[in-house]
Amino acid sequence: MSPAAPFQCSPRHLPQPGHNASGRNASGTEPVCSVLEQFVHQSVSTPDASALVGTAETLTYQQLDQRSNQLAHYLQQRVSTASQTDSSVTNSSVTDSLVSNDLVAVQLRRSPAAIIAFLAVLKAGLAYVPIDPNYPESRRNYILKDSKSTLLLTEGCFADALSEYSNPRIYK
Repeated sequence: MSPAAPFQCSPRHLPQPGHNASGRNASGTEPVCSVLEQFVHQSVSTPDASALVGTAETLTYQQLDQRSNQLAHYLQQRVSTASQTDSSVTNSSVTDSLVSNDLVAVQLRRSPAAIIAFLAVLKAGLAYVPIDPNYPESRRNYILKDSKSTLLLTEGCFADALSEYSNPRIYK
C-alpha cells in the first residue's frame, strides 16, 4: 500500500458513525461526528481548498490528508506488528511496538507538522498527549512519565531535553 493512499480507519478505532459516547450531541438531540470524520468529509468535499496556512507553507486538505496518511500508515504498522507478535502484549513489556489505544506524546511547535501528527495518531487508532515544548523540562518529563506514553513524536532540537524519557522517539 502506498504511504499516500487513503488511510482506512478500522471501525474499532472510531466511535460509531455520527455518535459520541452517548450517541448524541451535547444537547442530547442529534448525532455528532468525530473530529476525524469531519476532517475526512472536508478533505473529500474540498480537496484543493487551503487547510493550513503556516509561515513557510500552505497545505490543501488533500495534501494534509496525504501527509497524515503517511505517518498514520507508519504508526499503524507498529500497531499491527505488536498485535501479531503477541495478543497479550502490554505497554510495559513492549518498547518498540504500539497497541491500539496507546498514548503517543506529541511535542512539536505550533506548525503544520503538529496538525499532521495529531491527525495521524487519531487515524492510527491511538490517542495523543500534546506537550508544549515551551514547558520547563521537568514539566515535560512529568507529563511523559505520568501519561505512560509509549512513543514520542518530536523535533530533533528537543532530542536531548527529555533526559528521563526512555521509550522510542520519532523525530521530524
